[in-house]
Amino acid sequence: MASIATSGIVWMAIAGIILGVSSFYAAILWRGSTRSKRLRTMQLLRRRVESLTRTGRTGRLTRFENIAKDVLCDVESALQPPLCTMHARSFLPILSDVRKRGQILLQQQTTAHRVAFPDREKTLNELVMRLFVMESKLKALPKPTVTIEEVLSGKFE
Repeated sequence: MASIATSGIVWMAIAGIILGVSSFYAAILWRGSTRSKRLRTMQLLRRRVESLTRTGRTGRLTRFENIAKDVLCDVESALQPPLCTMHARSFLPILSDVRKRGQILLQQQTTAHRVAFPDREKTLNELVMRLFVMESKLKALPKPTVTIEEVLSGKFE
């Protein structure tokens, strides 16, 4: 009988060890899976927040201001004495597109934007006005007198 009782205790110990090891292994797997899910969730959340900051009104205004200032700088440099309006009229379509984009941003402006960020919205308004004035100056420039026939025949300077 002693051998039967001993063999039962041994089998119970073996079953306990197997149960303990398998529960420990299952806990490790479960923790790993929830941790990876949590990391994936955090990454998705971080991407969503980043996309909101990039595509929000602030990001669009910042990108518009950078582009508009660059275009204005290029047009003003083309109007300086060495070039003297020779190439300035070529900036007219670009300047027109940038001004139209600025007007769209101005139309999207709400009272909340004007209250929350008055300086930024005022700067946007001034920049669009500068673009409009510069576009008017470019339209007032004399048109080149070169015709398409002169260009094709090579009789132009």
